[in-house]
Amino acid sequence: MATLTTSYQLIASKYIGEVSGSGVATKSVYLRVYAKHGTQDIVNNKSPVSYKSTLYVEGSGTYFYTGATTTKSLSGTGAAATSGSAVGNYNLGETTLSEISGTVSHNSAGAASISVTAGWTSTPWGISGSVTGTATLPTIPRVTKPTFSKTSCTMNGSDSITITMNPASGTFIHKIRYAFGSLTQKAEGITPMVADFTMPGYAEAKFTPPVSLCSQIPNSMSGTCTITCYTYTAEGKLIGSYDQKVTLNVPTYTPKISSITLNGNALRDGAYVQGKSTVTVNTTFDTQNWYGATIKSYYATLDGKTYTGNPFTSSVLSSGSKTVTVNITDSRGKTAQKTSSSITVYAYAKPNITEFTLTRDENTPTTVVATVKGNIASIGEKNGQLVEVTLNGVTKPVQTSKYTINGTTTFTDVPTDSSFSGTAYLADYYTSTTKTVVLPTVDVTMDFHHSGKGVAFGKVAEKEDLLDIDWDVKIKGNPLNNFEFWQGSNIGWTFKKYVSGEIEAYRSVSNNTSVQTAYGNGYYNGAVLSINLPPDFLDNAFPVINATVQSTQAQILDVSIASYNQAERKISYYITSPAKQATTYQMWVHFRVVGRWK
Repeated sequence: MATLTTSYQLIASKYIGEVSGSGVATKSVYLRVYAKHGTQDIVNNKSPVSYKSTLYVEGSGTYFYTGATTTKSLSGTGAAATSGSAVGNYNLGETTLSEISGTVSHNSAGAASISVTAGWTSTPWGISGSVTGTATLPTIPRVTKPTFSKTSCTMNGSDSITITMNPASGTFIHKIRYAFGSLTQKAEGITPMVADFTMPGYAEAKFTPPVSLCSQIPNSMSGTCTITCYTYTAEGKLIGSYDQKVTLNVPTYTPKISSITLNGNALRDGAYVQGKSTVTVNTTFDTQNWYGATIKSYYATLDGKTYTGNPFTSSVLSSGSKTVTVNITDSRGKTAQKTSSSITVYAYAKPNITEFTLTRDENTPTTVVATVKGNIASIGEKNGQLVEVTLNGVTKPVQTSKYTINGTTTFTDVPTDSSFSGTAYLADYYTSTTKTVVLPTVDVTMDFHHSGKGVAFGKVAEKEDLLDIDWDVKIKGNPLNNFEFWQGSNIGWTFKKYVSGEIEAYRSVSNNTSVQTAYGNGYYNGAVLSINLPPDFLDNAFPVINATVQSTQAQILDVSIASYNQAERKISYYITSPAKQATTYQMWVHFRVVGRWK
């Protein structure tokens, strides 16, 4: 289909018959239609049009007279039709029959088409026909398609995109909106705007993306923004819209960890204590310049362990200088790390009595000197200390220096004809320990019990019906200073009793465990184990406990005695190792315990 111009164009031509005349050969006759447009009205979206019809007879230059009545008609889109009759002369070649004009309205897209129909009849000659032609009009520009200075912009409040309108008419006005993330029909950052529209004649607008838009893409450093330019007539009638996609970028940044606060728990006068104290860690973040990003992952390391909560409270701490290192990743994949200030965790071990003796004065046997040696963890000079000895129902403090125990206390009026159990008591702020030894009677060669039914050598006779010897004994040259007089078994233990009052017991216990819980400078099995001594052992006295580990694998394992409960005769212990043993091993713990029998 042809497109009209401002000059007449042949739209259609049709053969309708033949004519002849005096001195003229027979000629073919054609009916033709033409059309053209005038200056288009862009504002009102209309085009002026003109149509004409012609009769074309083959040949040229010779005068041709019809001598008969003819009728003609012409109609076209947007124009008033015309028709009529006439007797006329026609030249050979082309003769104009009719011409009409009108106005065609275009659609909202600016497009339009026309149709034109012409008719001609010559009754005497028997010629009659019509012809119809169609054509399109040039599209009238309607929607403004602006140009953009760039298609990528940073959302920092200063970077901008210049939008040049180039409207089809200087009377057109525009509205500019954008969609980004979950936002639609937004105008923030677009200038200049007056009463929501650009003023007529404005050639440019600017889009300066505000920083607040960054929060629309918390998981990405860039996103696609659709800018829409709406075109209106001066009266506010919407003509149409045009979309342009641009990329908006988040400014470069690094997440910031503001602070790591450490608050100690179970401190001793403000000091952290190994195996006792924990620390609560609270991390704060400066998210003001994260541009809407959120924390995707968080973890902190402390004392060889990893924690993922915030805030969090640690496990009990081992000794030494400790720091917390916090690592974060935000929702855009950016990372940050910060290490806290250090704290000092003081080493701690239970009070330990290394030596306890009771000695009668050589000149005054009723006077007894108690000597106690041992250790208490100082915890930076903040631990408590109490050292006492109880003998024959009397308790006295031991005078000694702090923490490294080496002192004595003196008891008087202690009977010489009886032996007594003496107990040393060593305590700190957290716990205590005791050790019991026996104070024998004075040394005598031989002594008879006052009942006359007991005798003792090397000591005072304390019991009737008993031969009590406190010296080493030889029978035919063979020493017999502490001979065994009874063997037995009870609750899995086998034991021997000696005439000296000593009992020696043995037992092996099977354990299947791993050793991978950190403690101090090594590892332990993570839970306390326990075993009870048989009731043959003297109550309220501390035996000497030895234990070793035998494993099916060549691993470095040991036993650590945690405590001994006198009332229940219960030994509590751990399996330990200087290296982490993640595999569960079968092992035997062999106990040898020496104490006093009832």
